[in-house]
This record gives sequence, C-alpha cells and structure tokens, in this order.
Amino acid sequence: LFFKDLYLVELAKVEFNLNAHYLPQCCNPSEHKVVEVNELEKKIYTCEITNAGNIYPSRAALLSQLIPYYSIKFWGGLPAVWLNIPELDEIIMGQVVYNAEKAKAFSTAKVVLNNLHPTEVNGLNKRTFEIAACGGFQITNYKPCTSDHFEIDKEIVCYTSFGELREKLDYYVDDKNEEERDQIIFAGRKRVLKEHTYANRLDRIIEIVFN
Repeated sequence: LFFKDLYLVELAKVEFNLNAHYLPQCCNPSEHKVVEVNELEKKIYTCEITNAGNIYPSRAALLSQLIPYYSIKFWGGLPAVWLNIPELDEIIMGQVVYNAEKAKAFSTAKVVLNNLHPTEVNGLNKRTFEIAACGGFQITNYKPCTSDHFEIDKEIVCYTSFGELREKLDYYVDDKNEEERDQIIFAGRKRVLKEHTYANRLDRIIEIVFN
C-alpha cells in the first residue's frame, strides 16, 4: 500500500500491521513547465497572490482575511452555495485553468499561496510540486515532511501561523525582493525536476514491489 501522507503510513503500519509505504505527490514535466506569457496574458494573470483549485472552508477563511491587503486572483469555479462569503466574489475568477494556462497564472503572480487542506496531516498536495515545476514562487503551510523534499527558505517558503504568513507575504510581494524570489523559484524548480516527477515515483514503486 502506498500513501502520500506519512501519518497514514504510520497508522497503517502500527495499528493495522499493513505493508505500507510513503509515496509523495509529484509533477509531470511535460505539462508542468515554464510557459512564455505575452503582454495580454500578463494583464490577465498579474497579481500579488494566486492559486488554482477549489475554495473549501479553510481556504475561504484564510483568503477572506487577506483580501483587504493584497491583490488576489483565484482560478477555479465558484464555491459551494452554502459557503457564502461575499468578499470572495471579487477574487474568484470563475475560470478553471489547466496545464499551460495554469503555468502562466502561477509564474505571473508574485506569490502562489498553497495553503494545504487540513486533512494533509504530514503530507504535501500535488500543487506543491506543480507550482515549483511551473516556475511559480510558492508559500505554503509547514508540514514536518516538507524539509524531506525541499530546502526551506531556499527552495520553498513556509509559514506556521497567520501572523508569519502576513509577514512573509509583505516581504515577498515587495519588488525589492524580486531577486530573492527568483532564486527560490530557480532552486525549487531544479529540485522537483530532479527528484519529484512521475518517473521518480514509478522507480520507487518498482524498487519496493520487486525487491
């Protein structure tokens, strides 16, 4: 059995005596890559903070508190009807982006805020690896396993509290720190293309299953 969360691996092994292994998410370099962005597309995608996906309650709670301070564009469909937070209407683009368009959105924004779902106990979502491969600058909430896959503050930026997130957003959206953002983008992309692709994960599966 393979799980993308170390918490589940430990649970399966200790409580259920199962043959469980850790297999983190990854990226597909043929789709998750740096894509050229023209001037018109820059106008569409430029913002301080972006992400793409679903608006679930914890994400809505976080974004709604950031709206007064930053320009935000969230790519994806509208949230559930019962998740009625009017402030979100101004940042949700109402358009789902895939592949090249998602790469353009990630690389054009100053920050891709990848706040993980609360059920990610000690694992990373696939967006963590996709953002890096697409040339996006990423800030995500810290998990113990993060340092197993990235060098923190060199290849990825993490936060552990709302206050720390605000401090890091203020720092990295400042154009004075563009060079530092670019260095982290370059290092993060280099890391995922070397270690966190589907080819890497397939090699790991074969190693475990046939040895």
